[in-house]
Amino acid sequence: MYNLRQRPQNLTSPYLKEFEELITGLIYFVCITDNANPFTCEGIPNVQSQRILRELKLIDLLVDVLIYPFEGEDPVYMIGELT
Repeated sequence: MYNLRQRPQNLTSPYLKEFEELITGLIYFVCITDNANPFTCEGIPNVQSQRILRELKLIDLLVDVLIYPFEGEDPVYMIGELT
């Protein structure tokens, strides 16, 4: 199993593309929308799908993925430097 709390070594373009596709799929799974752009869409929440993700603890994993590049003694990115 991959430890998200370690500094990622393989963040190349294919991995980032796969991660973007994963996030896109999850957005459409939890939201009912006709918008083609998942990052600007607004829609009706799919409560059942959100409940499934919460029960599988996938929400906790996603929060880890988003937070850990900015935390720790030697962060990968500095939050203040993002534009």
